[in-house]
Amino acid sequence: MLRYRYSRWDSTQEIFPVDEEDVMDQLSDHLLYPGDLGRALRSLAMRGLTGRSGTRMMGIQELLQELRAKRKETLDKYKLSSVMDDITRRLEQVL
Repeated sequence: MLRYRYSRWDSTQEIFPVDEEDVMDQLSDHLLYPGDLGRALRSLAMRGLTGRSGTRMMGIQELLQELRAKRKETLDKYKLSSVMDDITRRLEQVL
């Protein structure tokens, strides 16, 4: 079980696992080919970043994939589909 500890912000916390230089390096790679800053930023946001130290910041695609997996896990764990089946069956009986 994961545990989280919350504390007051003191500016020592690391928000992103990559630094500014890592972002600029990867951004410049994407800027060289299409030359479109907006497109390059969208690409980085979609696929994520990897820092020089090997740390990884997930992109939107990975986050969505993780959310889908968690949703499926929750539905399977609590069998929420069976609740909807029961409600559907009861409504059909009423009608």
